[in-house]
Amino acid sequence: MADTWMAGEEGRLEGWIADAEQDTPAPLASVARNLRRDFGVVHNGLSLPHSSGAVEGTFDHQ
Repeated sequence: MADTWMAGEEGRLEGWIADAEQDTPAPLASVARNLRRDFGVVHNGLSLPHSSGAVEGTFDHQ
C-alpha cells in the first residue's frame, strides 16, 4: 500500500485526500479528513523504515 500512495508524483496521497473529502459518501470523507489532520504521521508511517521487532512482545515484570 505504501508504494501505491508514495510512489510516483509528489502529492498523490494529498490529491486522493482532497478528492475523497469532496466527492464521496460521508464515512469516506471522514476518513480523508482524519488522514489530513494527521498527515505528517501518515506520511512518515508510509515512507520511513520502521521496526518494533526489538521491543515486540517484551514486558517488564518488576
